[in-house]
Amino acid sequence: MQDKNEKTNDPVGYIDWLSSDGLTGWFYSGSDTSGVVQLSLEGEIVTSAEASNPRPDVAAEYGFGENTGFTFDLYALEEVGEIGKIFEFTIHDINKVFNFHGAIVRYCVGTAKWFREIQAIFDADFYRSKYDLCHFSKEEAFKHFIEDGMLERYDPCPWFSNSFYIENYPQNLLADKLPLIVYLENESKLEEKPANNFDPEYYLRTYPHLEGTRSLLAHFVAHGRFEGWMACSGCLPEVVRSEFEDILHLEPKLSSARTGLDLVVRYPHHNNTLYLSRLIHRKVGDEIKVVLCVPFISRGGADLISTFLFSAYQAKYGKDQVLMLVTDSSSIDVPEWIDEGSHVICLDDEATFHSAEDKLLALHSSIGKIAPEKIVNVNSNLTWQLFDRHGVQLSSVVDLYAFLFCFDYNKERDQVGYIVDYLPKTLRNLKKVYFDNKKIIEDVQNIYGFSSELRKKMHTVYVPAAEGVKSTDFTDHEKRDTVLWVGRLSLQKRPDILVEIAKILPEQQFDVYGPPGNSDSSSDIVEGKISNITYRGVYNSLEEIDYTKYSSFLNTSEWDGLPTVIIQMMAIGLPIVTSMVCGIPELVNEDNGWPVYSFDDPAEYAKSLRKVNIQKKLVLEKQKLASSDVLVIHSRRSFYERLERLEAFSDFSNSARINAPFMDRRRTA
Repeated sequence: MQDKNEKTNDPVGYIDWLSSDGLTGWFYSGSDTSGVVQLSLEGEIVTSAEASNPRPDVAAEYGFGENTGFTFDLYALEEVGEIGKIFEFTIHDINKVFNFHGAIVRYCVGTAKWFREIQAIFDADFYRSKYDLCHFSKEEAFKHFIEDGMLERYDPCPWFSNSFYIENYPQNLLADKLPLIVYLENESKLEEKPANNFDPEYYLRTYPHLEGTRSLLAHFVAHGRFEGWMACSGCLPEVVRSEFEDILHLEPKLSSARTGLDLVVRYPHHNNTLYLSRLIHRKVGDEIKVVLCVPFISRGGADLISTFLFSAYQAKYGKDQVLMLVTDSSSIDVPEWIDEGSHVICLDDEATFHSAEDKLLALHSSIGKIAPEKIVNVNSNLTWQLFDRHGVQLSSVVDLYAFLFCFDYNKERDQVGYIVDYLPKTLRNLKKVYFDNKKIIEDVQNIYGFSSELRKKMHTVYVPAAEGVKSTDFTDHEKRDTVLWVGRLSLQKRPDILVEIAKILPEQQFDVYGPPGNSDSSSDIVEGKISNITYRGVYNSLEEIDYTKYSSFLNTSEWDGLPTVIIQMMAIGLPIVTSMVCGIPELVNEDNGWPVYSFDDPAEYAKSLRKVNIQKKLVLEKQKLASSDVLVIHSRRSFYERLERLEAFSDFSNSARINAPFMDRRRTA
């Protein structure tokens, strides 16, 4: 490959792929002047294109060729022969010096005409599963189909079968024409079926408002199937009807079922559950022991804790036996929190879900195919639904775990969230529930009054500080003049209290890091409307923050678990001024911080901040104790040892697995 910034005098280029815009690529002629590329068929030039389109990606990769892109209009290729025929084109520069390394462009006439319909007909989940292309994204799978699969007679979806069409309409495919393109050309005659499970004549007769639709098959695959529309007649074959009549002679009481024979739903019903489990299994293999489910990986404390758990299970079993499923979105904002080479799969990247029910069924099917020994849920709403609906069944063949933090509250300060919605209904099926603080377990027990047997399932696991955190030197404390506040600008974190504190201390500067949230004060802070509060945006990692300017860390949460950000700031060495809600008193006290017992009293926070600014000796004493407490209670070693004692790594009973019909029995056979 050409070294970046090493400009070449030789022509160089690359063909990208066929799309609705045409055949794209880039060509650098060896000088700064634009080049011309041509497509030829059997030595005759068919069309030309100037390589002058912007290609910043080429410039970034090679250091030259910023305006070297080209696009061939596919409609220029539509005139070379009959619809459905495949031709092989060569591509070269106008001087025929560079031939793109002998590349051959295979093109089926009609592709440009029907490109959008082909795109609608294509089902990436089906295609990746059927042809063992699980390593492709959905976009890469379609690219493969257009460039290779379609030309090799790969089926694009369950409702178009090349073999079915070839067998039933061989007269249409003389001269080796492509079945899909020929079908699309002929569909409007309503005389041909693309497969045995789709009948365009029946579809149009049943839904006459579709008259004039360019492709009925494309409409069904893209829209109709999700509306529950029938793709073909539901009538049973005569042979089945005849057998039913014979059965009636043996049991006349079944005659009432005769009227419903034509209402029988034909199977298989094609949805994402058929494919997702196969795709995931092909990616991760047979040896997954632990599936850790998370909603997403953002910069929140729960997300960080999920990666700590993930690392702990990897340390115990190895990376090949631990899978992280990202269930609620495909967002992984901080990939650096996850070790390279880890098994991480985002459901939304693997399949397209058209309802919450569809996604839940897909997760259930995937868990069955993977057949792990443990499922660990860290704030995944979808996995809580799975535990709620299938917990009894699942718990007979796999150990179920959850990690919880605190109650959540709405604007009316009613308790909401996973503890309220799911814990009372699912605790009996969970092996263990871990909390990051003791206080929440006491609160849960006081509210729900669980039996002693269920109470024994709930345990505190203090989470560790991030590795590599460096303590700051506070001998220059008097030079520090800014207070640090970190967190989502949400109701929970109470940035409105921060605003009031800033008004009480107009001489004090405050820096805020964190994403906007649902607090009424969020926009004022983000837009810089408070003169002594500076919004610094969202950080990617704590290492990005320059702590040498900060005199203290301020936390104003109204409710919380035991915030990881406090643990991190204590490890760094910042003096902590914090509300004392929920689990925070289990770490912060009068000896190592500046507790504020009335979380909604701005004056108390202001008073503590003033103390930090003037009590240099006390600051150093408390800083030393804080660092020691974090080292003892929140070390990575303590975290792993606690999980070990609480059976996080214990083996599941094989006898239950063998007798359970739900799970794949590969490892018990």
